[in-house]
Amino acid sequence: MPGSLDADVAIIGSGPAGVHAAYPLVEAGVRVVVIDGGETEPALLGAAPEAGFEEIRRSDPEQHRWFLGEDLSGIPVDSPARGLSWLVRGNRSYVTRGTRRLLPLRAPRLRVLESLARGGLGAAWGGVCAYFTDREIEAAGLPLRETRRNYDIITRRIGISGPRTSPAVQEAPRPDHHTEALLAAFAERAAGFETLGFELVRSHLALLTAPLGGRAACRYTDMHHYADPGGSVYRPQYTLEELRRWKHFRHESGWIVERVQEREDSVEVHARRNRGGALGEGHAFRARRAIIAAGAVGTARILLRSFRLAGIKLPFLTKRQQLIACLHPRMLGRSGAAERIGLCQLQLNEREAAETRRLRICAQIYSYRSFLLCRLLSALPVAAPEALEMLALLTPSVVIADVRFPALRHPGGSLWLADGATESEATLRIAMEAERPAPGESGAAMRLRRALRTLGLLPLRKMRPPLGSTTHYGGTVPFAEPTRQDPLASAPNGKLLQGRHIYVADASLLRCLPASATTLTIMANANRIGGHVLEELRGAGSSVPAEDSPVCA
Repeated sequence: MPGSLDADVAIIGSGPAGVHAAYPLVEAGVRVVVIDGGETEPALLGAAPEAGFEEIRRSDPEQHRWFLGEDLSGIPVDSPARGLSWLVRGNRSYVTRGTRRLLPLRAPRLRVLESLARGGLGAAWGGVCAYFTDREIEAAGLPLRETRRNYDIITRRIGISGPRTSPAVQEAPRPDHHTEALLAAFAERAAGFETLGFELVRSHLALLTAPLGGRAACRYTDMHHYADPGGSVYRPQYTLEELRRWKHFRHESGWIVERVQEREDSVEVHARRNRGGALGEGHAFRARRAIIAAGAVGTARILLRSFRLAGIKLPFLTKRQQLIACLHPRMLGRSGAAERIGLCQLQLNEREAAETRRLRICAQIYSYRSFLLCRLLSALPVAAPEALEMLALLTPSVVIADVRFPALRHPGGSLWLADGATESEATLRIAMEAERPAPGESGAAMRLRRALRTLGLLPLRKMRPPLGSTTHYGGTVPFAEPTRQDPLASAPNGKLLQGRHIYVADASLLRCLPASATTLTIMANANRIGGHVLEELRGAGSSVPAEDSPVCA
């Protein structure tokens, strides 16, 4: 009966996909419930001293609270070789809290991260945005025109700064000394870069340089990885808070969703209470439609359980990555301005060639100062403590090139659910085929390294983090034609082909992962799918308010 429904639409996950799938529905007056695991951020992430990074490191006796977190037990010496794992350390460790126990996963030789946090893995996002090229959009299986339109919607909603590719993009942040010098070198040697097939561009960032809504423009404290009291770096939980303005929106926090079950005219979302790392009582949320946005890994787990597909293998995509620690000799002895941001400011992108359909590779370039010396130790062939003295001198001159490669289905990986004694104990497993670069990719990587040297950078060491370290996963429930025989797949509007009332809205849908940052595209596509669910509800005669109805509380 309609009166017994918890909502018109139940959305599983409050990460980048979940909140933006919810937005067009809530805005139109649809009753929406968002369900997540309930892990919340510590108060320190919403506060910070007035001082910047340098002054805090020099004079704050409690600086460990900002950089390492309140709990100092078992703090490891970190390393770039661990990829982005440091992003979920210290005060952001809550992002992955409870996942080992509540989301059993075995992935030998991979580093796969999941989240039960409010905001999902997006709560530790570094803010790098990329507007896919037409070739990348089509390769991922996305509709070109709709994707471009939703890029614009998300840009206006969350605030993105960088090159002014559209009126909605805010002015780029002030460049640091590395950025200025590298851009000058690129301009001086433009002909050489044309031959190499690469271009150096300012990054787009989910960082405000002008106020937006209740969020402030960025302060140049170089503390954005550790605290952001003004909310200048976008996090999905900000959209979650915005959605709470509407009386018909509900956030159910602290639930582990195990499966979904379709009825004739509704869906039941079966979840169990998250009791501090243990499973508690169960509950079934009922809605007309369900949108699963639990991440490519979490969404696959829920659907494999729901359709009792233990042992059935799904495709799994994750990007390969190289981290190249480089010395920037022109910056030796120059520390640059104290006021700056620590986010990625530059990208070295391969130009797309008309004669090949191969997807491009790219490198995000970071100044290293605010990443802390202990994380650079393994980049030098010198043992501590000598390495610490060397690093103290060299760190202002070090940049990291984070090289990303596209992830294709062939070769790729597999994800499947192993049998367990109970539904919640069944372990998800992931295995990857041998890493083989796509044709022409090795040559592109060599040209990228030459491009780094042409910029005047001297590589110190190249590291290959474990697969999965980028936290970019996809392809488990891909877009497919109705004639395809995939175990699980989705229609272009996100509807699960094997179901009637279930939609998918996260990176599970993407048929490939371009090398460029994917979070912006995930949010844009989720907003698009939320719009399709709204159209479907109206077409089905559901009691959804008309477009001009007042819906705000």
